[in-house]
Amino acid sequence: MEILQVDKSRILYPANEEKTAALLCKIVKKNDQLMLESWGLNTPDNLCILIMNSWQEYLDYAPPKNWQLIIKILSPILYQRFERIWPLIGGWEQRFGTRRTVGLKPPELLVKSKTNIGEEIFITINDSYVKFQLNACHELTHAYSAHLNLPSWLKEGIAMVSADRYIKRQTVKQSTLNKLGETASTNNPRTYRKIHVTNPGELIYFYICSYWATRLIEETQPGLIKSLLAKRLSHKEFETQLSAAYNVDLTEFWNRTNQLAIIQFQEV
Repeated sequence: MEILQVDKSRILYPANEEKTAALLCKIVKKNDQLMLESWGLNTPDNLCILIMNSWQEYLDYAPPKNWQLIIKILSPILYQRFERIWPLIGGWEQRFGTRRTVGLKPPELLVKSKTNIGEEIFITINDSYVKFQLNACHELTHAYSAHLNLPSWLKEGIAMVSADRYIKRQTVKQSTLNKLGETASTNNPRTYRKIHVTNPGELIYFYICSYWATRLIEETQPGLIKSLLAKRLSHKEFETQLSAAYNVDLTEFWNRTNQLAIIQFQEV
């Protein structure tokens, strides 16, 4: 593996991915500024970003050496999990002790991923290098916010909105807004961890709610999310303060934000 250092971030890449690594250097620098301006998030210490051609390559190089024994012990579970999700994803963010890591498929592998769920949510982008940039921005946002232990919907929401800001245009299909009114308001996206990966409908609803709610808050209460991120709140405290900002009880938060998002963003 070749190594590049970009401020606090270390990039590891195969020798044949020099072009992608050079692009990633520019992405990291741009993302550093975007995270600070949008969310008040600083570049994490000890961040390792790996351009990976396989999940095995990621496990070989991303974790610290003192984690190798633990990974070996857990290998039956880890290998099965990574083998299952590898065809479906473009990258991931993981933490190994104090080291935060981001694994990214290079552009030529990224376009081969089975993105059925993504195709339902995101506007089609045919340029593999643009897709790589947006995927990198998304996963890096997770790495920058990992220490905050955010509600799942907000963790994904700020990553999706960050991708919009990175490319300076909307990346989520406008038609997804209609789905907010099609699903019962009791389907709270906070239950993300309970959603089974074989239920694409629930996953799509989760990502759609996360995106439109985050955009709504950013556009109707500018700076609110950024100020709350600085307080390191618990999940309940975070959502309670957001509910108070919209003068609704926490139990009505999603019903209300869905309604407001439809009104705010529907095309005339």
